[in-house]
Amino acid sequence: DALNLMASSLRAGHPLFSALGIVTDEMPHPICKVFETAQKDIALGVDTKEAFLSMTKLMPHSIDLRFFITAVLIQKEIGGNLAELLDGLSATIRERFKLMGELRVAIAQTKISGIVLGVVPIGVLLVIFFMNPEYIMPLFNTKDGQIALVVAFILIIAGFASIKKISSIEI
Repeated sequence: DALNLMASSLRAGHPLFSALGIVTDEMPHPICKVFETAQKDIALGVDTKEAFLSMTKLMPHSIDLRFFITAVLIQKEIGGNLAELLDGLSATIRERFKLMGELRVAIAQTKISGIVLGVVPIGVLLVIFFMNPEYIMPLFNTKDGQIALVVAFILIIAGFASIKKISSIEI
């Protein structure tokens, strides 16, 4: 939203410093403070590059802020339409957030599938044990049944661990 506001301000004919002021005045707390530091630095005579780079001190882990700073600094060196650049960057960031949301949903579905696949065999074993105990007793009384039971539990644990490993994607 801040990038769209800056782009609109630039299209209206405001300079970059004024666009920073508009973002500072109009946006909510976390982002307005970041842009306010750059605006104050520029007003005090700090180089624009240094003023924008100082923004990363407030949000050191924000990739989106780094994209913005890099785009503005490159545009300052090369030239071009900053409003169009900010619109494109805004669209890219929005798509990135959308993709991150879809990725979180897919990871959550995978985790739930792993839990279900780990719990269902044990649940079926318990249901059969309470409904017809003599049908399931060979699993506990015979050597072959005990081996099958141990192998089944090992496979359940291995499946659960592999699904957990697959779904542990850093976002």
